[in-house]
Amino acid sequence: MISGAQRCFSTVPNLLYVGLGEMGYRIAGTLSKTYPMTVWNRTNEKAVSHASEYGTTALAGPNPFAHDISHIDVILSCLPTSNEVKIFADHLIASQSQLKQGLLWLDNTSGVPHQSRQIAELLQQRSVQFLDVPISGGRKGATNATLTIMVGGPKPDYERILPILQKMGKNIAHIGDVGSAHAVKGLNNLLYGCNILLAMKVAQTLEKEGIDPDVALKAMMTSSGGSNSMLRVHEYVTHNRTIDYSFKANALVKDMDIGLSMVTPRSEDDPAIKMFTNIRDIYFKMATEKGWSTAEVFDTFPYIE
Repeated sequence: MISGAQRCFSTVPNLLYVGLGEMGYRIAGTLSKTYPMTVWNRTNEKAVSHASEYGTTALAGPNPFAHDISHIDVILSCLPTSNEVKIFADHLIASQSQLKQGLLWLDNTSGVPHQSRQIAELLQQRSVQFLDVPISGGRKGATNATLTIMVGGPKPDYERILPILQKMGKNIAHIGDVGSAHAVKGLNNLLYGCNILLAMKVAQTLEKEGIDPDVALKAMMTSSGGSNSMLRVHEYVTHNRTIDYSFKANALVKDMDIGLSMVTPRSEDDPAIKMFTNIRDIYFKMATEKGWSTAEVFDTFPYIE
């Protein structure tokens, strides 16, 4: 039987994952169960660890594209910001390696829409098609292949990579042209930051009123105030302030800033912008005090009591 991957590629595609952070490490591991996977990380020890754990091939050195990547069909990346994606795009353009015809670059970074469009244009110099493919669902979703995946790029390329995406997630949507998916991700996380904090405040209020948050939040989750964020807060408050899902606060602040940059204020005193900004600043304050590289979103809970 011919697999979906073989229908879209002449053979099972070889993948290269650039950036093995909390999400990239897990996504590359999940994909390695189906596809030949090469990995690279700024800290080479992490790539070596990934190779040991998943049987992937680790690239060493400061530049993955200094290696021969002529066998690679699809590059994936998950990096801190679009600035780093641009640096590696420049490295690929300067690479001496022969590149496969039809090479695709899928960027899982929570990026900036206009920068993604610029990167896509730059990569055309080497006939590489860049698609913004941000993800949502946290470490648990990356491990269990249940991510929500948004895609910006040409429809034929989306259809070509769909079998790969289906090994990463369950809810997959082609949003539109390059940059559109990063726009949706930024706006989504702007809403998420607000929703999760407000749901935390509601849970605290229930506790102070002597109302069982388990019963009350379950009722709310099937009512008009319910949300995915409330599901997570429910898990947190009913499991001794622990949760099997989390998200670095510094990443949320970055994503909320991307979303805020796209929202046009109605006036200088726009109340919605003030609310978004005030909530963003709560996460920023908490992350700064608790440790910028370690603070998790749910660490905010005591900061709003």
